[in-house]
Amino acid sequence: GVVPSATGRGNRIGGGPDPALVANVRNALRDALHAAVTLKIVQNGRTFTLVDAEERALSVVGDGKEKQDEHRGVRLTAAGRWEAPLFTITREYEDGTVIVDSYSTFSDPRQLVATSTISNRHMTEKPVIINRVYDPLER
Repeated sequence: GVVPSATGRGNRIGGGPDPALVANVRNALRDALHAAVTLKIVQNGRTFTLVDAEERALSVVGDGKEKQDEHRGVRLTAAGRWEAPLFTITREYEDGTVIVDSYSTFSDPRQLVATSTISNRHMTEKPVIINRVYDPLER
């Protein structure tokens, strides 16, 4: 069947966001906040693919260009930027929520540090910042 899109901006009484859209974005955020137990980053030229423990993959080109994407029924704009030693992915959702994930590696000790900054351009609250540190898997 056809699923109606959850845009409906401005045509609701009271002008609040569409509850279905809010729920979708909340689910997407829960995914983003759910720290991957393991994280593999594969670089192929300027394309970076991140794979978590559940084998969910996200591929982003580190050229800074925005591209429209869809994740679990939620439309978003994603852009990746590679400025050694930092790789950054910026995702902006329909409701104004912005998630910036940055990844950097350190050699001594060898670790990957992932930082997520979550904010909403419509709200005045301070951004939420989450740091995760990954140790290399010894093979």
